[in-house]
Amino acid sequence: LACLSLSYSDQLAGSNQPGKQRNLNFTPLDNGYNVSLKCTSTILEKQEIFLADKDLTTLEWHYTEKAANTMLATHMDGNTLHLEGIFRNKEVHKTYDLSDKLWMQMGEFALSTFVLSSNQEIHYFAIGTGNNRGALELSEFTSTKVGDESLKVDGITYDCVKIHTVITKYAFIWTGISWYEKSSGKLIQYAVKGKEEARLVIDCN
Repeated sequence: LACLSLSYSDQLAGSNQPGKQRNLNFTPLDNGYNVSLKCTSTILEKQEIFLADKDLTTLEWHYTEKAANTMLATHMDGNTLHLEGIFRNKEVHKTYDLSDKLWMQMGEFALSTFVLSSNQEIHYFAIGTGNNRGALELSEFTSTKVGDESLKVDGITYDCVKIHTVITKYAFIWTGISWYEKSSGKLIQYAVKGKEEARLVIDCN
């Protein structure tokens, strides 16, 4: 990836209401990337800053969600992941064992190198930030290439690799579906199985 700025919007079929806007910026470093991801809508704003390795695995992660009084800082020290800060009004200090694990906190935005590789499946881990039982848990995800598909967005046709992602432990509950441009590995569209009418789509303008 070269220095790259991408914008995405959440779209709901049949709705004229503006969805969340997500702006993603990659800045190359000597040994990886500095990545910023900002998510904004009429009711929330989230900011994430990542230090990523060349394969887009995460080395550091800073997460801010002002409306939820959340500010987290996370970094790796050897095989241990350290998280500290405020999460939904509560002070938190946690450690996670990362032995033999890939930390890919950027989720669907971190799969470009996997898309461009010959591998058919990848297993990785990310920390949950939702207001649910997975909050601040280190969960394993599995992403699998399921085929090629052409996708048309704003009149532009992309030759894509289609990927299914599941929470490994709860594969029957939730499946994320993403489409990546075959030539660049760039994320073009993302949706959740069963809720395809609401999707995240790249802004082509």
